[in-house]
Amino acid sequence: MEDLKALKYTYPQKYSLKLICRLLYYSGFGDYWYEPRERSSLERILYPFWAFISNAILAVGIFNEFMAYSRHDLTEKERNDLMQHTFAHSSVYSKFCILYLQRDRVKVVLKRFVEETRSIYSSSAIDKAATEKSFRFCAAMGFILFVTLTSAEIDGVRAYIQEGILIRGEVTYFPKKSQTGNFFNFVRFMAEFHWYYLVAIMTVVDSLAVCSMVYTEAKFKLLQIYYKELGNILKDESKSKIDRDLEFKKKFIDGIKLHEDALWSAKNIQYALGTIYSVQIFESLSLLVVCLIKLVASERTLLRVIAILAYTTCMITLTGTYMMAAGDITHEAAMLSTAIFQCGWEMYGKKKEILPLTVVAIQRSQVPVYMTAFGVIELSYVNFISVLRSSYSFFAVMY
Repeated sequence: MEDLKALKYTYPQKYSLKLICRLLYYSGFGDYWYEPRERSSLERILYPFWAFISNAILAVGIFNEFMAYSRHDLTEKERNDLMQHTFAHSSVYSKFCILYLQRDRVKVVLKRFVEETRSIYSSSAIDKAATEKSFRFCAAMGFILFVTLTSAEIDGVRAYIQEGILIRGEVTYFPKKSQTGNFFNFVRFMAEFHWYYLVAIMTVVDSLAVCSMVYTEAKFKLLQIYYKELGNILKDESKSKIDRDLEFKKKFIDGIKLHEDALWSAKNIQYALGTIYSVQIFESLSLLVVCLIKLVASERTLLRVIAILAYTTCMITLTGTYMMAAGDITHEAAMLSTAIFQCGWEMYGKKKEILPLTVVAIQRSQVPVYMTAFGVIELSYVNFISVLRSSYSFFAVMY
């Protein structure tokens, strides 16, 4: 098994995916990495207990929020926050459940995704660029999520000072306002911890989905460079014409294999993680509507408006990250046919031999590659705007 630190420099894409899978494992959500994990006997015994505790913290916390609907002492702001949080947190936890149910499929996909064609062709420049891009996306998601949490906490302080509402992030059934003491304060702390813990794991799950899409885009970008370099083989005067033709044909066929691998990766990443895309789009559409309603209906104090706008920005950023990462796959895949056509096949000695392969390769590359939500909504730049407009349209009709 390769050392994780060494992978950071030799294969940064594999390093990122393995690190994400390791974080999920330590969070108590199972093992998603295809390589066998070395575990001590004690770890094998204790891990199921930790997984139970981790999931219980999240599930019980969400149940406690839903039970708060039975309370009659909530203020208007608390009722609005409760509606927003119960929907958001249950949607987020559904991502975890979906990913866990898909864990075996994710392992199979990651194994071929990472290992299959590495020996045929690779580029350290493409690896580095893809890793940097995925880091920017993940950092943006993590930053905006925790800024949103912080703004909600600040608004909670404002509500305590102005309205006497206990400082809290989540609205829960237990403990109630009248219940005081060390035990009840500990439960309140666990409610705050629940929110931050939920968002931390959500960031990891979203990072896995987004990184997979960014690295799939890198496969298509790598293919473009590969085909552009093929023409240099037939221009190399240091080799005989026969040797050049043989090498060109072999590498052209390898390029077809690389292309099939890229298409397989896009299809199976969609198959394994597509439901997470669907949850994210549904969550964003609904919560953007809720945020717009809260912005219009609630008292417009500065801190409250900032908190609502931070939440809205968070939803837009998460949706935009998914949409842009998926849209880049479509864009890079669409550019591949031009790279194949310009690879220098016309300089090949026996055109009748290479022409059928070229035609088939170009035809395959002209089939659009889309990542979708619900199997029908294409994740793209255009549909990112459509999602935002749909949210506002729904709000305008319903409010």
